[in-house]
Amino acid sequence: MREAHERELRAIYESQVDSVFRFLVRYTGDTALAEDLCQETFLRLARSMHRQSVRASPAPWLFRVARNLAVDEFRRRKRRQAYRNRKERKVEAPRHPDQLVHIALSRISPKERELLLLVECSNLGLLEIARAERVSESTLRKRISRARAKFREEYTKLEREEP
Repeated sequence: MREAHERELRAIYESQVDSVFRFLVRYTGDTALAEDLCQETFLRLARSMHRQSVRASPAPWLFRVARNLAVDEFRRRKRRQAYRNRKERKVEAPRHPDQLVHIALSRISPKERELLLLVECSNLGLLEIARAERVSESTLRKRISRARAKFREEYTKLEREEP
């Protein structure tokens, strides 16, 4: 039984680790932090493999845990004032397109940012994301559309600011 759980855990890890890591890098903007949070996400998966709900659909569960861990970390940083300092930091020109993406993402709401990152960086389909977000697929599509429009607006503003 234990070997079966280990094989199942290894298969989930191998199929999801890159997507979870990409999501966390984009969500946090910090590769080292993303590595730590990704590791913690999979440790929690290992501890929760006995639950049928986790084993039935591990991908949405993983992204929810990853997001919650990132939010918790931001709360800790905010208490220490590090998050505020990071947010106020100016980026020197010329800016790389990845920097523009990160800045534009930071200017939209956390919920919209999370949604865009789930859609763009995970291997999850819309139905799986809708289940993870606990909304209908049509509601999810509307939210994605609004989030993309806001992101596009912020990105365009940043491009115009370029020297």
